[in-house]
Amino acid sequence: VDQDVITDHWAPVFQEDKEKLGLHGKDVLVLMDNLEAQKTQKFQSAMSSMKVKVEYGPKNGTDVWQPVDHGVGCRYQQLMDGYYVEWTKSQECITLFFHNRAPSEERRRELLVEWAHRAYEALEAERAAKESKGEKSIFEKAFLRSHRLPCFCEWG
Repeated sequence: VDQDVITDHWAPVFQEDKEKLGLHGKDVLVLMDNLEAQKTQKFQSAMSSMKVKVEYGPKNGTDVWQPVDHGVGCRYQQLMDGYYVEWTKSQECITLFFHNRAPSEERRRELLVEWAHRAYEALEAERAAKESKGEKSIFEKAFLRSHRLPCFCEWG
């Protein structure tokens, strides 16, 4: 059931939101949690047909990597900013600067994907360290306090 709901309901909603944001026909990267229904071939095909590249965060680590959770949005931004600053000191950036050029659109995408992957790896390591200490995730703490399951909401 989840698979059909996710694909048949969420994918069209995402397409509508993509169009509202002026992204129709453009490639989009979406970070998602590890919900099994979002990993099915049916869902992947629906996303691919909309020119959407899906990447998944670390398992059992939504509280670490998902920007809507406490503190991690800030941490993710810190990591991404750090990678950008690191790149500005690279020979590639210095050469572009002295030739009064910017990286190509393709190169900017490559850099962002590389940085997002590095941030994911760093956040996954932080999650694993937290888990090894026996700490509960923010999601788990919220569930234990509320004694009910969270609901899913449309965004956009």
